[in-house]
Amino acid sequence: MILLLMVAAGAGLLVFAAVVPLIGLWRALCLVLLAALALAPYPLTTTRLPQVHYGITDGIFIPMTYSIALAAIVVAALRDRAVRLSLVFAAGFLVYVSILTVMLWGNTAAQWSGNVHLITALLAVGVGGAIGRSMLTDRKLRLLWVSTALGILLMQLLLGVAQLAGIPVSLFTNEVNHFIPELRAIGSFNHPSVIGKTVLVLLIMVLPFTRDSSKWIARIAWAVILVGIVATTLTQARSNIAAVLVAVVLWVLFDNRRSIKGRLIAAALAAVAAVPFALLVIPRFLSDPGGGDRAELLGTGLKQIASAPWFGIGPNSYSAVVGVGDSLAAEGFPVHNAALLAVAELGAIGAMMVFVPVAWQYVSAVRSWPKTGFAHGAAVATFVTLPGLALVTMTGWGMLSEGSLVLWYLAIGFSIGVMNQTVKPTVLAASSMADPLSLFSKARCDSRSAGRRTK
Repeated sequence: MILLLMVAAGAGLLVFAAVVPLIGLWRALCLVLLAALALAPYPLTTTRLPQVHYGITDGIFIPMTYSIALAAIVVAALRDRAVRLSLVFAAGFLVYVSILTVMLWGNTAAQWSGNVHLITALLAVGVGGAIGRSMLTDRKLRLLWVSTALGILLMQLLLGVAQLAGIPVSLFTNEVNHFIPELRAIGSFNHPSVIGKTVLVLLIMVLPFTRDSSKWIARIAWAVILVGIVATTLTQARSNIAAVLVAVVLWVLFDNRRSIKGRLIAAALAAVAAVPFALLVIPRFLSDPGGGDRAELLGTGLKQIASAPWFGIGPNSYSAVVGVGDSLAAEGFPVHNAALLAVAELGAIGAMMVFVPVAWQYVSAVRSWPKTGFAHGAAVATFVTLPGLALVTMTGWGMLSEGSLVLWYLAIGFSIGVMNQTVKPTVLAASSMADPLSLFSKARCDSRSAGRRTK
């Protein structure tokens, strides 16, 4: 495992070094972050606790591939307003949870690991905002972005097909061997449901580009959607499949470039095309229509919330605390509702703080709906993915875990950044906003010029 990680890291650095001169450092960092979150959200060390920890992240802080990429972009785009706002908000949240961790929750390593995980997600909102703003002014970045997304999902699809063919190609040997007999692919992740969540979140950042003026970008964006649907179907994750299909059908229905008749016909064709995918998951639904122990897990979660409604029990602590009196929680099965799990661990106040970016996204979408161009497209993408996100978050807790949460919040920031841009992309096409890194080079040039004038 260590050797594999070292080889992968070395190869990644070589590829990054080769790509930077071709596409620029800013674009390269954006693509690395996308790949780290949607393909390889892996730890950078093999350090583990002696006992198994169940939670939204590891029991001790372990840097991840996306942590490094995210930190690099925060530094690179520090002059961007969205990044600065996310830093301020994350700092306020850190103060709040630090006080509770030390004075109320128990001051455990798992809780501090959870705090870092949530702060990483909050910082991802600002990073997503910077990337989204760049997309409006940088056609090359848009092309590279959708192309990278397509490459990532093609890799997930190939891994899934190989796994279903009985070839356990995965870093997670135990998990892939567990799900292969069930004919459920896990791709590059450790659970089948992660692929569908990844595809659903990617839709937020890809759907607007199906209306790009560049035919190549639009076609690649549609290819991302089609490959994502197939890859999600291979997992047999019912909620995820429904979420992705509903989002795509709604996107077609809300395409105001078509006539109402054209939209209905396109939506009907999309629904018909979805039938084969639905048939694949019907047997699994019939075998477990109630979703396992979800009702019992919900009851346990509500009892826990009632016992500590305002301040919770600490992030990343549900199984450790609730598991003392509940066998399912002790075995790593928390309440299967992301919102309720957040309230149980952080309390109502902490959960509301964490979900502020979510509310901000939908407020921005309402305000941006009357706009045109990418701002309108991002608003529509926000609302067409809402039913799916609601379904996924209400039937599982995975959206709060590790890379899934960070990718989701990156997409939220991306969407907000696109929707809140008030200047037309054509006006900004040649501006430095296309590459936040250029702000630093411009500042250095200005300072040198000023120095020469004062001599």
